[in-house]
Amino acid sequence: MRALTCKPVPTLVPARQANGHCHWLIDGLCAVHEHSPYGCAFFEAHMTDAEGERRAAATIQARRDDAAQNGLYFRVWQHLCRNGLIGRPGDRAGLAEEWALLQRVLGTGGR
Repeated sequence: MRALTCKPVPTLVPARQANGHCHWLIDGLCAVHEHSPYGCAFFEAHMTDAEGERRAAATIQARRDDAAQNGLYFRVWQHLCRNGLIGRPGDRAGLAEEWALLQRVLGTGGR
């Protein structure tokens, strides 16, 4: 895990490989798919944009609440920060392009 410090709320993400891919992406497959990390399990390719935004808002509020209560998520984030285990943010523009391409290929159109 890595802590993102560029977000307005504490954020944990999987570590990345040198090429920027998720730490768990091995030979083009997710090595932990069956037991996927929260972010991967909570957001999936077939949800609408509105559902994705609703879920994102819920996670932001939960992380704010956890930080205010000095909860476990916040303490893990602090531990990673103290130990220099800081992640780099993902390429949102690149992800959006890949997402749009995937939707066109699958014919889902954001459904």
